[in-house]
Amino acid sequence: MEKLSSLISKNVLSMSQGNVVGYVLNLVLDEDVKNFLGCEIVDDESENSFFLNQKNIIAVGDDCVMIDDSANLELGFFSSSNNPIGKKIYDQKGIYFGRVIEVETKGKIVKKIITNKCEILPKYIKKVGEDFILFSKEENNKKQKKQNNFLNIKIDEKLNEKLPKIISMNSLQIQENKQINSNEKNQKQLRQFFNSNSLVGKIVTEDLFGLNNELIARKNEIINKKIIDSAKLHNKLNLLAHFCR
Repeated sequence: MEKLSSLISKNVLSMSQGNVVGYVLNLVLDEDVKNFLGCEIVDDESENSFFLNQKNIIAVGDDCVMIDDSANLELGFFSSSNNPIGKKIYDQKGIYFGRVIEVETKGKIVKKIITNKCEILPKYIKKVGEDFILFSKEENNKKQKKQNNFLNIKIDEKLNEKLPKIISMNSLQIQENKQINSNEKNQKQLRQFFNSNSLVGKIVTEDLFGLNNELIARKNEIINKKIIDSAKLHNKLNLLAHFCR
């Protein structure tokens, strides 16, 4: 299993050019959050945003992501990445299932979404919105067969209702990765520019903790360069950008 949160803020190194081409700003998943498509890469010097396809990732190290050639990066990016990390999950009854802290994959296939309260299979994700994720007991894919093994989701003891969790590997339907091509007729891309310094002066809306639960920024604290550098060090820059206004 691969943990996608570990990719965020890591430098991207091109083996052919022998240079750093940028760092991972965000994760890109398909609309159903069943496939990991790749990463949004930002170059601080040019402030350009690029797309790195998952299939072009050669290796992931402790502090870097290795690619073969920077020519494989595509300029421009989707208007929505469908990255669930940092978002809260609710069901249709308004029950809170926690905030997403991790997405585990095997290759490009998303195996499970982990919150601070439970683990959920992606087939039960109804909608990934801009502000929260909608969870449903019913499978999102109606064509899927009903002959599956079920287990209860491990949820917080405060939640009385236990929900079914499918664990049959045969029930995981591998979908074709949609090729990201700026020449496709129906594909909507827009060019994005991101500069981490643009966060300076904004207000933190949630307490943000590092890899070992170190406090990076307090709620209502004004973001400065020190907080941004600390967020990068702990691979939490994406969450910092999400938890600010």
